[in-house]
Amino acid sequence: MDDSCTVDAAEDEKIRGKLDCELHQKIAKIADNPMIYSILAAADQLTENIVSGTRDYIMKKNNSAREVDEQHHRLVEAIINGDAEQAKRCMSEHMDTIERYMEEMPKKS
Repeated sequence: MDDSCTVDAAEDEKIRGKLDCELHQKIAKIADNPMIYSILAAADQLTENIVSGTRDYIMKKNNSAREVDEQHHRLVEAIINGDAEQAKRCMSEHMDTIERYMEEMPKKS
């Protein structure tokens, strides 16, 4: 994989957010689940807004999105290694983390 296209290599947080969205779409496609992929594709703008907003909050709170980026890295490694159980654990951990941050975020009225 070309390192210039990875979330780790991106310095600009907006680019990292876009790559974050693309990662989720690619995982859905790799999972060969057309329903999930179609839903993500249809909700592309909403997904991008959620990812962007959550990453912005994480950056403001921690001055880094390293925790989330490391979760992505472990998830991709599990997928590459064909370890479905580890991928499931990684995705569960990632979703728990994102849900926790989303619950902390101020609600817009």
